[in-house]
Amino acid sequence: MIFQDRVNAFNILCEILTMSSQNKSLNSIFGKVEKNNPWFVKENVQYAIIAICHMLNTNKLKKWIDNYDLREGDIKKIGVIVPSNVPLVGFYDFICVLLSGNIFIGKLSASNNVLLPFLAELLIDINADFKNYISFKNELIDIDLLIATGDNNSADYFNYLFSSVPKIIRKHRNSICVLDGLETKDDYLNLMHDILMYYGLGCRNISKIYIPVNYDLTVLQTYLKDYFNKKISQNYLDNYIFQKTQYTLNQVEFIDCSHTVLTESKSINSPIGVVYYEFYNNINTVKKHLADNCEIIQCVVSNRVVFERMISFGKSQTPELQESPDGVDVVKFICSN
Repeated sequence: MIFQDRVNAFNILCEILTMSSQNKSLNSIFGKVEKNNPWFVKENVQYAIIAICHMLNTNKLKKWIDNYDLREGDIKKIGVIVPSNVPLVGFYDFICVLLSGNIFIGKLSASNNVLLPFLAELLIDINADFKNYISFKNELIDIDLLIATGDNNSADYFNYLFSSVPKIIRKHRNSICVLDGLETKDDYLNLMHDILMYYGLGCRNISKIYIPVNYDLTVLQTYLKDYFNKKISQNYLDNYIFQKTQYTLNQVEFIDCSHTVLTESKSINSPIGVVYYEFYNNINTVKKHLADNCEIIQCVVSNRVVFERMISFGKSQTPELQESPDGVDVVKFICSN
């Protein structure tokens, strides 16, 4: 299977996914996905599909992959460990492995083992040659490379278990927003999406907001209150109620936003249902703090073009192909090992 065949197949996959309302098999999968993982509600899965279709444009794929020296016939078996925090969390690695002409061997979390295999089946239906390039296993044995995503504890385990295998190991990260007080209504609406899409479970979700001194916090409170206009996951609500109760019992000041808690903190990693904020006097202080913590930050949402990995409001959940997780270029890693 040559490179153009692979690109064409992913482009057709995009066309199928964008017509999901007319696709009975795709519509039937939503219930199975949510049953497998109650956090993966239909609206979030639909958005995850929109996000990957954003990547699967023929011109985008060609322009992106042209940056690499791909050697046809040099096929590697690449193990990919996929977590279960957000829908289609493993798709970026999936496309990197397959477009580069290598074999994808996925090890899926028990609570995220429906959606990616379903898309793999669609891809095989489009081009049967992919059957030789895609498999899902309970154990990763005899692999040439490893790409593993998890938390800080699992990272240590993966490093130990696959000590002799070249690998990318991703630990826990959060994303940050920096406000300057000049944001528009659209900026705030998009920011709510960056914070609460997937219930804040992804590494690209905003967990903390830096705000200028004298900023009116009721602005954030109003937009946060208005975000959820449909049924909210009970799992999320349970976390929100728990955190609010803890803060009340411990006499920690917080702002209740109906389904989300705002509280001041120096920390970056906020619990589910909570968004941290911190006041600043000087933007350079924020810039230094983020640089000092770059190893635990995925991206920064802001209108201030003074930060590395800075993206616009509303873009955190629709990364471009060149926005490699943790800043580690996956295709370059594959080609160089």
